[in-house]
Amino acid sequence: MKYLIAFILITASLNAASLTLTWTDNSNNEAGFAVERSPGTGSPTWVEIARVAANVTTYKDEGLPASTAFSYRVRAFNAGGYSQYAGPVTGTTLVAPPADPTNPNVKPDDPIVTVSIGISVAPGVRVATTTTRTP
Repeated sequence: MKYLIAFILITASLNAASLTLTWTDNSNNEAGFAVERSPGTGSPTWVEIARVAANVTTYKDEGLPASTAFSYRVRAFNAGGYSQYAGPVTGTTLVAPPADPTNPNVKPDDPIVTVSIGISVAPGVRVATTTTRTP
């Protein structure tokens, strides 16, 4: 089996609990791709977590803990065996968002209530949400 995968790219989702892998399929003879994950970086422990069909070049790993690093590698397979691995590459899930703010001094009949929350999700990236309630 020839080399099938050129690279793997990992992106973090804004929900902090998933990482998405994307790779390049350089073959026309694969039956599918096997995705393996390892905790952290440099761990010798790899577990196959998914298999995707031929020509599928993405996998979303969901239900992960926030602020946690994982390493991934991918290889193609067919009836003749496995290709070499692409990777490993490492991605880190985002920081969990803060809990909803609470303020016991705000009453439903207050004229205006404004709540602003800013979350830094990566260096140079900031997500901001503002909610205003007018009775």
